[in-house]
Amino acid sequence: DFLLNRMTDEDLGDFKGGTSGGKMTDDQRLTRAEGKVYADETGLYLPPWTVKKLFLNGAFEGKLKLSKKPLHRIIAAMVFVQGPGRFINDRGKPVIERDYIHQITGRTPPRRGAMTIVRRPAMKTGWRVQAQVAVLDDTLPPQALRDSITNAGLYVGVGSWRPEFGRFVLREWDVQKDVEAKGKAKKGLRDW
Repeated sequence: DFLLNRMTDEDLGDFKGGTSGGKMTDDQRLTRAEGKVYADETGLYLPPWTVKKLFLNGAFEGKLKLSKKPLHRIIAAMVFVQGPGRFINDRGKPVIERDYIHQITGRTPPRRGAMTIVRRPAMKTGWRVQAQVAVLDDTLPPQALRDSITNAGLYVGVGSWRPEFGRFVLREWDVQKDVEAKGKAKKGLRDW
């Protein structure tokens, strides 16, 4: 399963004001949990930075290297995510809403705070994300990027409460060379 945890404007206001929302009703808490989903008019998505962090964290945690250089540094300089990673269903259509609300007890703040019920929107096992990245240098082999995203799925995961939740397996990998994207030539546009 995959737990979503977007920082909302209400959360940011609470952090700045030093409040924790302790006087909310259960319905207000569920409404706030629904706001933790990254969604737009097309459907659910992962922000581009989150997708890039998957590549970076997978290369770092897997201690991957390219010509004796840490691969995560090369990825940071040469790989750029082209728009958000889109959640898609088995038919390739965009996912419009989350599957369920995951609820568990916890402490707010962690370790020292009061017991509370933590609620996060979640996707059931079997979720899929499609993303495209542009690679600016042909010397970065596609297999190195594939290894980094595979490691991210095994060791890091994505979303809240990882790596317990949010682990994934790379199912598809398509490498396209010299693809036109938004009017500019892009090298190595990849879907995963």
